[in-house]
Amino acid sequence: MAFQLRNLLLPLAVLAAGSLPAANPGDDAATSDVPGVLDLFIYIEDDEVRHEVLMPLRLLEVFLPISREDPDVLTVAEQEDSFDDIAALLGSHAILHIDGMEVLPDRERVVFFDKEIMDITGEVPAAPIDAHDCLVGVIYRYPTLSPPSSVTVTWSLYHTVLPTARCTAFPYEDAQRTVLSASQPEYTWRSRTRRPLMVVEPVAAEHRTGGLFRREAPITGERARDLAELLIRNVYRAFHYRREERIYDSLAQSLSGDLLSEVYLAIRRGLEIEAEGGGMVRIDKVTLDDFTPGELRAGSFTGTLAWIVEGRIEHWGHIHERENVYTARLEAERDDDSWRITGLTVRDARRLGSRLLVREIPDEEENGEQP
Repeated sequence: MAFQLRNLLLPLAVLAAGSLPAANPGDDAATSDVPGVLDLFIYIEDDEVRHEVLMPLRLLEVFLPISREDPDVLTVAEQEDSFDDIAALLGSHAILHIDGMEVLPDRERVVFFDKEIMDITGEVPAAPIDAHDCLVGVIYRYPTLSPPSSVTVTWSLYHTVLPTARCTAFPYEDAQRTVLSASQPEYTWRSRTRRPLMVVEPVAAEHRTGGLFRREAPITGERARDLAELLIRNVYRAFHYRREERIYDSLAQSLSGDLLSEVYLAIRRGLEIEAEGGGMVRIDKVTLDDFTPGELRAGSFTGTLAWIVEGRIEHWGHIHERENVYTARLEAERDDDSWRITGLTVRDARRLGSRLLVREIPDEEENGEQP
């Protein structure tokens, strides 16, 4: 029966069910009842490839017994003590090539999921867990310098109780699924066309209308609103990138030098808090909701604006969409050829809503291409 990712919305005990004690990999008789459920998730984006592994603890312990005082409970300290060993074991069985070159992960994250956890996209509260009723997840990140044209994942951890691994790939907005095994251990994605790297352009200044003996007219409220929307969108577009230097270079197109570090740190901190330990939120849309012009001059303006940010966190086949609204006072000035924000004071920030979704994937198996 084809596995549907929406099954992950069920209590995690459904996938983690099993009552067999840990055993050595070669002990087939002792492991015959351990659930053979292991899922691989591959996310492909312009600046990053992410590889995630999700499996029941009881299955992991066929290969790596986790030391604990109580066979039924895994304490927080025992969980943390096992992080390095788990990341090393599962990482050693995953080889990833981007554009034909083998790459190593930039960082890992290990998570234990209690059976009661329903939203597994963000930070899971540290707490003792039922060792018979939990899942273990590991996230490996592979930053890229440019949009990848091909990604190959080779998985080599198999066993009598683990004859296959279910591999679900999400190249951009696409979804593909295949089943890996010892005889067919590779998943490969290829792009048919080279994706251009997104570039954040400065907000161009209009041609000056003043002359030697004529004072330039101040900008209109409508023009100030348009400029404010372009500038605030540009600020968030910079966080499409994952690498700090690229974010800074892009922010410099829309922010004055004095604001660069302040805004970078504030927005990055906000995106990481929203992700609650699971990386950074991916920004999908920024919309200007309201703008009240303040002082309008020929080469500068102020105003109060409200904007809505729609973003998402995505892990384990789940998408957690979030929508926030911000209100701030903005100051902007024009230099020779572009506009930049010179002041930004946030007065209010609040959550408008959120929802948890599951990626839709095709029923047929694929090992495929994307336009």
